[in-house]
Amino acid sequence: ETLKSETPIELNLLLSLTTSRECMLDIASRYQIFDYDHVILTRADECTRVGFLWDVLDRIAKPVSYITNGQNVPHDIEKADPQKIARMIVGSGLN
Repeated sequence: ETLKSETPIELNLLLSLTTSRECMLDIASRYQIFDYDHVILTRADECTRVGFLWDVLDRIAKPVSYITNGQNVPHDIEKADPQKIARMIVGSGLN
């Protein structure tokens, strides 16, 4: 009820890429009651392997809106790009 508004609000679920697949799915499930619109992937600079991300995003079935790649927000936040996410999943990094 608190989050309901006359003005449309976009709700984003933040998921740290340093979190395990199981924890990400658990977090997404627990916050599903808020009917979030998108996912923001954080801490991309702190992980080297995210192959499990394919499964997580498939199960969550919500688009990724942004990825953070450092502590200096807003400079280290960028719009999600499917090609970059695919490179992350196959192990080629964010760039």
